[in-house]
Amino acid sequence: MSRAISTKELNVLIGKRIKFFRELAGMTQEEFSKCLGYKSSGIISMIERGVRGMKKSKMVEAAKCLNVHQHILSIENDIPNEYLVLLNDIAKLMTMNKFHGEIQALKAIVESLKSKV
Repeated sequence: MSRAISTKELNVLIGKRIKFFRELAGMTQEEFSKCLGYKSSGIISMIERGVRGMKKSKMVEAAKCLNVHQHILSIENDIPNEYLVLLNDIAKLMTMNKFHGEIQALKAIVESLKSKV
């Protein structure tokens, strides 16, 4: 049985994910802080280091700024970044409603994986 994750540990995980997806998006801390409506990029530094947490409403805004499915940022497991990208792609496909049927969605996921290998 796994133990419950502490708030501090969750803040660190979320901070690492935010930093990863911010850098993947090519955004600076300053650009990201402006997107979230913060006056200082120092807050982003604190969040990325896990020193400060984020309210749920800010987490939703952060996901939008980073073009990430909001649940990807708050998964309570330490998952390698390449899997986070894959999970994010799957979550986006599932919520886009572009695909009719599971087979088409799976084909798109496979093609996405091929392009990343």
